[in-house]
Amino acid sequence: MELRVEARKGVALVVSTVPQPALRKPTVEAALVDIYVGYEGEDIGQARLVGTVAPGGKLVTDFNPDRDRNLRIYKIARSVEGVPDVAQLLDAESVLLEVNRVTEAPAINQATDATHTVASVGVAASRYTRRVRVEISENADMSSPTSDEVYDVDDYRIAIPITRTGANSAALTIYVRVTASGGSGFGAASTIQTITFANIGGSGGSTGSGGYPPGTILPIEHAE
Repeated sequence: MELRVEARKGVALVVSTVPQPALRKPTVEAALVDIYVGYEGEDIGQARLVGTVAPGGKLVTDFNPDRDRNLRIYKIARSVEGVPDVAQLLDAESVLLEVNRVTEAPAINQATDATHTVASVGVAASRYTRRVRVEISENADMSSPTSDEVYDVDDYRIAIPITRTGANSAALTIYVRVTASGGSGFGAASTIQTITFANIGGSGGSTGSGGYPPGTILPIEHAE
């Protein structure tokens, strides 16, 4: 049997068992199929039985996690007498379901007025956000980034104070882009935020708009 798995709108997990031509003689003639679900990377003993279906049947179970983690789905076929086709879950057939509920682009703005050496970016992302990718470039098309890093975050409201190091006396314009992740892949990138550091006399800096109340603060340095 083949396992087919899908997540529907982040609230239901659908597992289908599809009969397939046998490549080897099965240990037992399947009468029932036990479906187990665990998180990728965790001890297999933590996987839980979510239901039992007949061969070719379909199982629908609640699935609405607050944290995005990839799922590993296992099946154990049992005979009418209850004899399993494998001795332990470690030997069971399984499939990986990649989960990422964060698909939309985060909102981004300049939180504070830029001085000669410091400016702050505010980010508001999905509440499921667990990681962000922050790109900084001196080019408007984000080419040749001076910084391109992924950070773990504890909150979807993020403040990114950027400190300009090795600054000369002139004003400097940089461009910032942020992408969010719920734990697996990344969603869409934010718009590109333009920030201009003031010159050494304090003139020419771009103006902030207040930002978002930060739950996570990610200080980043921009070296000239």
